[in-house]
Order: sequence, then C-alpha cells, then structure tokens
Amino acid sequence: MEEKKILRNKMKALRDRLSYEEVLDLSQTITEKAVSCYEFLEAEDILVYMHYQNEVRTDGIIAYAWMMKKRVFVPRVKEHTMDFYEIHDLKECEPGYMGIPEPPLCASPYSFKEGRDALMILPGLAFDKKGGRLGYGGGFYDRFLESYPSLTKMGIGFAFQCIEEVPVNTQDINMDVIVTEEKTCII
Repeated sequence: MEEKKILRNKMKALRDRLSYEEVLDLSQTITEKAVSCYEFLEAEDILVYMHYQNEVRTDGIIAYAWMMKKRVFVPRVKEHTMDFYEIHDLKECEPGYMGIPEPPLCASPYSFKEGRDALMILPGLAFDKKGGRLGYGGGFYDRFLESYPSLTKMGIGFAFQCIEEVPVNTQDINMDVIVTEEKTCII
C-alpha cells in the first residue's frame, strides 16, 4: 500500500505541472486517438468519467459519442459506491463528490443489455504495458466493474503516466486498451 501511495503522489505532482493549455492540447490528441479505436467505434454505450483538475479532459470524447448517436453514461458517487447514469447534455451535471461534475438525480441508471457493446473509459494516475492501472485509491471503478465484467475497459492518460510496472492487488481490474497522446496499446 505504501508503494501505491508514493507512486500516486509522484504521478499527481507530475500531472499537476502541466499547464491548462498543455492539458487541452494533449487531451485533444488523446480524444482523437480514443474515438478512432475499434473499441470506441463498436460500442453503443460509453461509460466515461467526468474530468477533474488536470486529468485528460473527456468533454471531447462525450461530444463525439453523441455525434455518433451513442448513449453516454457518467458516474455519480454515493458513500462508497459509484454508479453510472445517462446524460444528454454536459450542462445537466452539477458538482458532486469532491466537486466532480455528476449527473442529476433524475438520470437513468446504466444497466447492461445483452447484445449491446459497451466501453468504459477510465482515468488513472499510472498505467503499465500489462493493463495495470493505478487509480486514486477509493476502489470505486474496481467495485463497479466487478458487477460488469464484460465491459471493455479503456484507460486514458498522458504518456508520462505509462510506466514499466504498476503495483496491483488481486481486486485491481486491468485495462483492455490504454490510450495516450503518443500511442494506443491493446492488451
């Protein structure tokens, strides 16, 4: 656990050094790569995080998904759980857990439908070549994914967030695809 904590602090510090303009520019490149991936193109439902602070911005991915007539679901946190709810406009979202935009209470929850392809796009502080992901330590995404093991999982981050090896536990769920501004890795 100490190893993860040290790595989280290091990666947050590196990410926080990026200027607003750098985040915008790199996010645009990552968006173009992510929406060009087979996994994105084939998915009918997109479950995607709402960016916060210096994370890769997701508003472009969301806009592109709507343009392609895909359903978009974003997370809402309640105590120690996270569920995804459909949104139709980013203006529907209001600050929620830790100030992160969340869908309104009246939004429709995500439920897996047999025969519908779905893609979850996850944030992370670090990723590795084996699909390992270092999150923020709350376990929200891992717990959600336990209920939906067939979801395709795409981690997006900046190139410096891809490291040789991420320390993982048995409850940590690996990514199927990792996208940065420099490359796309299919695991």
